[in-house]
Amino acid sequence: MEEDSDIKTLQEILSHKQRGDIAGLLTECTSEISQSTQYGSHWNSFIASFIIRAPVKQFYALKALSEDDKQLLKDSVIEIYPLEEDGLEIVTVEYKLLRNTVKDVASPVEKMSAKSDVQIFVSYSTLDKQIAGSVKETLANAGFTVFLAHEDIMPSSEWVEVILDNLNSSDIFIPLITTNFKESDWTAQEAGFALSKGTLIIPVSIDGRMPFGFISRFQALKIDPMYIARDAKQIVDTILERAQTLPFKYRLVNSIIAKFSASDGWGQAGDLAILLEKLIEPDVEQINKIFESAAANYEIYKSFRARSSIERLYEKYEDKISEPVKEKLREEFPSLFPAPVDVADGKDE
Repeated sequence: MEEDSDIKTLQEILSHKQRGDIAGLLTECTSEISQSTQYGSHWNSFIASFIIRAPVKQFYALKALSEDDKQLLKDSVIEIYPLEEDGLEIVTVEYKLLRNTVKDVASPVEKMSAKSDVQIFVSYSTLDKQIAGSVKETLANAGFTVFLAHEDIMPSSEWVEVILDNLNSSDIFIPLITTNFKESDWTAQEAGFALSKGTLIIPVSIDGRMPFGFISRFQALKIDPMYIARDAKQIVDTILERAQTLPFKYRLVNSIIAKFSASDGWGQAGDLAILLEKLIEPDVEQINKIFESAAANYEIYKSFRARSSIERLYEKYEDKISEPVKEKLREEFPSLFPAPVDVADGKDE
């Protein structure tokens, strides 16, 4: 399981306070923030709860902590999220059971599925269509299939049915939270559909507006509207960080590898190669596909950044790469196969 950054920081704070016993209870836990629509005590701040999801044993141990220890834990959380204007005001720390959804390998059903890509539904106000278009481009460049209502629906289509079909088939739901989003007639309904279906929801705050209603439980990524293309890469990183727990992990890895294989420029090849380094435990078939692509695509093996990533990946996965694939690599990546040193009877010449 990927480490939760807030939990990791919380453990470090508690260890610094010489409370390693409490820090140990947070092992394998995850966190999230549930924000209400109520304003806090500072200007434009919102009241929020910090939720710790823990395995069964830790869950009951956390609930059994003394009130003083629970207050210490809350104070430590507040050190991560100090009260400030336009921010969150953590008023409670809650403990909930962590459901184990980790899949170590792809199931036969997933591997045989006709669905081969990872589909993302971006929910947005039409007033924010330029922002949505930039987000879509970044996600598509990483190998995802992205649906934008209004842009991807033909005028003659029954657009409500098309939206419902795409909501139903999407793996990830990304609401672009702006003032316009809340005022839209459709976005809240789209969010409700995704929530009821159990779709992975990753809210994105564009203008400082935070998730509201039922999706307020999800912590939002913050994107500067002046740097959409740059900051939208956070979404990709967040998806990859959660990959190990996702039921579509196998398709996720395949989608990125397929995009990498089809790289049509040195820059794109370099960007995608860096993403490959962030993949969690690809299987042997996927690993070999990465290196086959690197040896076959001119845009990859001539890209300095891509080559650097491939060299690091080779060092990591060398024992899982087949001999036929290694032979293909020898011509374009000779540095991976240094010539053996010839030592003549141990004597210097």
